[in-house]
Amino acid sequence: MEKMQISVIIPVYNTEAHLNACLDGVLSQNIPNLEVICVDDGSTDRSLEVLREYAARDPRVVVLTQKNSFAGVARNHGLEVARGEYVAFLDSDDQFLPGALEGLYAQAKEHDLDVIKAGFSYVEPGGEPYTTLYSTLSCIGKGQAKRVMRFTDLPLRLLQVPDVPWNGLYRRAFLEQNHIHFNNLRCINDHSFWIACLIHAPRLMVTHTPVACYRVEQSTSLVGRKAAHFHCQLESYAIVREMVKDLPDKLRRAVMRNELNGMFGWYERLRPQAPDVEGLDRQVAEFLKQLDEEEVGVKFLRSFSYSGSYFSLRYGQPAPKRPNPLVRAVSCWRDHGWTYTWEKLRSKGEQTWVR
Repeated sequence: MEKMQISVIIPVYNTEAHLNACLDGVLSQNIPNLEVICVDDGSTDRSLEVLREYAARDPRVVVLTQKNSFAGVARNHGLEVARGEYVAFLDSDDQFLPGALEGLYAQAKEHDLDVIKAGFSYVEPGGEPYTTLYSTLSCIGKGQAKRVMRFTDLPLRLLQVPDVPWNGLYRRAFLEQNHIHFNNLRCINDHSFWIACLIHAPRLMVTHTPVACYRVEQSTSLVGRKAAHFHCQLESYAIVREMVKDLPDKLRRAVMRNELNGMFGWYERLRPQAPDVEGLDRQVAEFLKQLDEEEVGVKFLRSFSYSGSYFSLRYGQPAPKRPNPLVRAVSCWRDHGWTYTWEKLRSKGEQTWVR
């Protein structure tokens, strides 16, 4: 029997309207030895019926079922039975672009990669497919194309690579050897998966090649769901903290600073539309009061982009005066080098100076 090349794992929950396009796009990929593992997560529409129709006429389609446990558990369910040398993930309302998996697989084999992350296109609600391209390579710099690296080579830049699982390939043996899986949170069940891949992969590459078309949710439904389940942000932070506790101090702080920036970014985005603003504030304040400031560094907390919210929620007072921008730039240069500092200057300090 020939070796299975790629296992595509698709968690499915009430996406009947998009399943045909999703599955047709996967099955048309030019991968001779492909399996498509669809995990129905307790759908209440016709999704499971559609999946079984595909499985009946195409032996490459495998259908698993489970009670509604959310996408992370569904992906883990698929990983348990996957046979491919590499694993890809896709959400059931998205699509792989033509030839995407063939191109990624060729690069993964050529460079003996554990993980390869790619670009993607996305479509806004009501828009035409493939309208806007996001280049993942822009996160680390075009000069890094085709470079085989590991997290320690470019930690701050690699932390900016999108954490979605569906824009890459992952060597299955690598995932198994490092016990990498998705968490079981309702939301944000894929972020810790990417961090685990990042810190463990000895051979990682980021490419510009677009692989998938992502269907953007209506912003109101996204905001409402994330606000209602903001505890997932805080639980994800705790999962990552445990995951990186044994990293060298500089790398551990880089990861945890990125986590804190991400958590506050969502907090400030969600707060204006949250149904219970006081409840959200209390939730975040309690979390911050238990935060060990040495995890990220006291100096960082005084100068990062969300220092105002941090000090207000944790201490009920304004943040200390931020250092002079020139002083911050010099400090950033000493710690991280000119290239990183210049990129932060160009982006107008969107993630702020990291010290």
